[in-house]
Amino acid sequence: MSAEPPPPGKAWPLRGRAKLPITAALLVGFGGLVAVAVITVMLISAFVALTNTNQLQTQNAQQRLDAAKARIERYLMPAAEDVVYIARLLSKNGGISLADDSRIETLMRGSLGAAPQIEAMVFARVDLSAVRLRREDERDGIDSISQSIANRPYAGELMEAAKRIKTGKHDVQWNDVFYVPELGVSFLSVMAPVYRGGEFKGVILASVPVGNLSRLIESGDPRSTIFILDAADGVVAHPLLARGGFSPSPDHFQPLRMELPDRVLQQGVSFQTRLPDRKSWQRTVSVGGETYNMLLDQLTDFSTQPWTVGIYFPRAQIMGPIYRLQYAAYAALVILAVAVILALLLGRSLARPIKRLAEAAEAVTAFDFSGARRLGTSPFRELDTAGRAWDSMLAALRWFETYVPKALVSQLLHKSAQSQLQPEEREVTVMFTDIVGFSRIALRHAPGPLADFLNRHFGLIGRHVSAEHGTIDKYIGDSVMAFWGAPVSDPDHALHAARAALAIAETLAADNRRRAKKGIAPVRIRIGLHSGLAIVGNVGAPGRVNYTLIGDTVNAAQRLEQLGKSFDDGTDCIILASAALAADLPQDIPRQAVGDQTLRGMGIFEVYRLGEVTTPLAAPVAS
Repeated sequence: MSAEPPPPGKAWPLRGRAKLPITAALLVGFGGLVAVAVITVMLISAFVALTNTNQLQTQNAQQRLDAAKARIERYLMPAAEDVVYIARLLSKNGGISLADDSRIETLMRGSLGAAPQIEAMVFARVDLSAVRLRREDERDGIDSISQSIANRPYAGELMEAAKRIKTGKHDVQWNDVFYVPELGVSFLSVMAPVYRGGEFKGVILASVPVGNLSRLIESGDPRSTIFILDAADGVVAHPLLARGGFSPSPDHFQPLRMELPDRVLQQGVSFQTRLPDRKSWQRTVSVGGETYNMLLDQLTDFSTQPWTVGIYFPRAQIMGPIYRLQYAAYAALVILAVAVILALLLGRSLARPIKRLAEAAEAVTAFDFSGARRLGTSPFRELDTAGRAWDSMLAALRWFETYVPKALVSQLLHKSAQSQLQPEEREVTVMFTDIVGFSRIALRHAPGPLADFLNRHFGLIGRHVSAEHGTIDKYIGDSVMAFWGAPVSDPDHALHAARAALAIAETLAADNRRRAKKGIAPVRIRIGLHSGLAIVGNVGAPGRVNYTLIGDTVNAAQRLEQLGKSFDDGTDCIILASAALAADLPQDIPRQAVGDQTLRGMGIFEVYRLGEVTTPLAAPVAS
């Protein structure tokens, strides 16, 4: 037959060979802990080395990526600044005539001379007449052409797009990549609107060759690759393009990502992990058995939709420091052997004080704080610290008895299963009490005497609640909340609650007679009682839990106590109970029906007044 389990609160006795000497336990424990610690340190060291190296590589890649972005900005921004500058000059009232092609040509000629990356500039008027300048390839000169762009398919769309650029302000807009068949070159264009007197007059536009971007973004590291993609997955710049890896045509002048012979880039560049304190993203790509780290960022100023700028490099670059950790493994084995020897030597000397600690802990487990022994001091620093801490904790637990009902805690500690402490629905009876006119009483007393008054009053109520097997849940100002039927099931919870309320009323009446002889004003209270289902159990945040009740039953009891204001006939104690509670009371409990009453937020309840009433019931006061 299997052994019977020990009773709640008792340790399981070990017999025969089941008993382990503490020396052996410490040997296994210390040796095992050191082994775990050594292995953990090794794993953490490997992780830290890998992480730090990865961070350094990422930072290095981020710096190269930022440098590439800066080069792109230095290459493209002069074009934007020039069109803004010319647009401002042309927008000045009384300035250059917008019909003076010669003066406008001179302005654009100066811009092309100062910004060699600009291939061409165009000023187009609302009537679609235009002045266009283009840098000649043969002798790096400049041609000027006055012509109309009315026959160009993009003319109308160009004007409408220019009008939408922050109307009334000199701002710019970058357009998508376009291709010029007669030159066989792809360009980026930037434009700014021209307004005069608040009226749109035209647009100034500059074109920059896209091919130079592929040379600008070279990282200088043959093991890493930088690239730029547009929102349509087209490749704007890539080292392969700088080396003639793609031949443009009028129908297909920009390669797509999947068309370049770059398998890492083909795996995709979806944003996955945002780097801390940065706008970049990072992901891992595996190609041909090799893993690559990819860093991604965005450029938002040079296209209608953001560009994706990325850099990738082999992950194998960060594995070198891991191999150098092998030497640390040998030192770890030596440390482990020394730890086992020390554990063997210390085992016996530690056994005796630990045994005393176990005996003291067993007394506390039984909730016998007064019977638990103090440990005192020890020659071992750690055990001495533990002993002092234990003694301090024991003193605190003895104070703990003052603030938490010992009977309730004992019942909870001796539950057969911890799951029974979890919140559950149960039939209970709830009581709420409140002092009539407490605000006036508080004004007549100093803080000290007021606290003494409340303590004496709560003692009167608590004595009768405990006598009837109830539990005080909490004190709310001058109010008391108590309950019956939990944590221990009580089939007569309604009767016990009613008896407690009547006993409180009787004791209060006697105390008021004593107060009257001394010329002291009486203390009058209201009591509300209700029986019903409530959620009972441990409720609260981790580390601060109350065994309490929640639900409409609690709210109804509190509302019944408040309803007592409507039946205030000057008696010492007004006890109102719901029909649900009154139905469970024997006939010898005095009660009188006061009819259906509306409880705020709860609906209509049939209400009874408990106790002997010598005067006619007062009519309810309209709320």
